[in-house]
Amino acid sequence: MSELRDASLPIRRSIHRICKRLWIYRQTWSDPKLWTSNSCSLVKAHRADRELFLQGRRAEIKGLGIGAFAYYRRVVENQRNRIIQRIAAAAKILGSTPEIDAHFDQAINEIQFTKSIERMKDFIPQALLINGENPLILLHSALSKGLHNPEMTDGHCLELAQSIRTILVELSERATLVTKDDKDLQEAINVLKAVPRALKVKPENVAGG
Repeated sequence: MSELRDASLPIRRSIHRICKRLWIYRQTWSDPKLWTSNSCSLVKAHRADRELFLQGRRAEIKGLGIGAFAYYRRVVENQRNRIIQRIAAAAKILGSTPEIDAHFDQAINEIQFTKSIERMKDFIPQALLINGENPLILLHSALSKGLHNPEMTDGHCLELAQSIRTILVELSERATLVTKDDKDLQEAINVLKAVPRALKVKPENVAGG
């Protein structure tokens, strides 16, 4: 009997994984209002906090500003290093130096968000700036106020939450575009390199038509 249970264990685990994925699909995709046109890339990039992001989106849709702000802040805090890693990867693709890479590594190792930004604020690639602004500084400015601050009314929190989501989504889209373009380019190069080389043509023959 124990042998039968052991043999069926992989099957039970597979069924459990499938059921879990179906549940996630139902919870996330069954309500199209949760999704903006570009938020899918953000969720894919930060899968570990997908549910936090969706809870924030639900709160935002319902007009619950404090709740939306709190959820989005947790997403940024939890995913800070992941965000920095994606920026560093984009910077490397766009031509960073070992010195710049070291600044990103130091930023990841910092405990405080403020010090992380200080380490890397001058090295954000131009392609990731949002209307010329550093997205991490924008996010930090929005997140630096505590919920007990008198200015943090539900309406103000809702406005901040919407802005945080917008910046997060835009930054994720830009980072994804940079890395995707690099991947597509490398694939194109590999395909063409695999083609047998043609005979070399002498320059004078080319010039002579």
